Amino acid sequence: MLTATAVAAPDLAGETDLDTRASLTAVEAAAGENRPDVITIAADPWCPHNCTAGSDHEGYMIDIAREVFESHGLTVEYVNTSWARALRLVNAGELDAVVGAYHEDAPGFVFPEIEQGEATNRFYTRPDDHWSFRGLSSLDDRLLVVINDYSYTALLDTYIQQHRQDQKRIWELSGPSPLDRAAQLVAQGRADVLVEERAVFTFLRQENPDLPALRDAGGLPSTRAFVAFSPELPQSARHASLLSDGMVTLRESGRLDAILARYGLEDWRDDGKGAAAETSRLSVVRSPVKEVLIHSRMPLAPGMDQHFLSAGSGTD
Repeated sequence: MLTATAVAAPDLAGETDLDTRASLTAVEAAAGENRPDVITIAADPWCPHNCTAGSDHEGYMIDIAREVFESHGLTVEYVNTSWARALRLVNAGELDAVVGAYHEDAPGFVFPEIEQGEATNRFYTRPDDHWSFRGLSSLDDRLLVVINDYSYTALLDTYIQQHRQDQKRIWELSGPSPLDRAAQLVAQGRADVLVEERAVFTFLRQENPDLPALRDAGGLPSTRAFVAFSPELPQSARHASLLSDGMVTLRESGRLDAILARYGLEDWRDDGKGAAAETSRLSVVRSPVKEVLIHSRMPLAPGMDQHFLSAGSGTD
């Protein structure tokens, strides 16, 4: 069995101190400002859901928010910061919303009724490793790489918390570009498994072709992703309602398909207009997106089935 060594993640994606300072400056400039016609949305890059602020492709969820809110005379300002900091600032009412949120990892936030995206966590191993995820018990003899301060499913979070001090089970990374580092650790045989959202990992490989190829070893049911608004701001309920109604309009008009196509994605709902398909998958095809900075962030899946996690199949 492999054992984790406590080391910080090196910079594998070219992120510099200047990049970090520029991001923090943008967030500081936005935090606490009272601009009723501006909606400030914050998150770490999690492409294709939300990418690098100011790039040609800022992520399909940002594009959705811009199109909906601009039709109501509101301007969207999107800034990048750490996920933990984004949650803290929005929870305090210093910023308006986070993007890529799940009900369980943003308790008390104001959510639209209709989701702005969908995500699916998968487990990845070396190509010559025949292990498959078949519930939490199948992780017992695996060294799992996780990212510090990120959330996974509620039950997987519990597993990580229970075994965080066991260096034969959990390797927790911090620092810039942790997903890049995690992929390298698994490919080098220093760790057994990493967990990541499927579309995010696909984009990472597309934008970083030198990264080693890993094998998809199964995963968890899909969960819905939202732009979630501050519980401290009185306009949050209206903004959530506008965004939910806007999703209906975008889907019925075909604009949602056009937005998703820019990222090589298709509508996650089965019929394109009906009720959300909780177990459907994002369809990832060749992406035109370039020069994006990708970090890892894990969703918390509401209503996760206990039996699936303990004994269910991890293969498609």
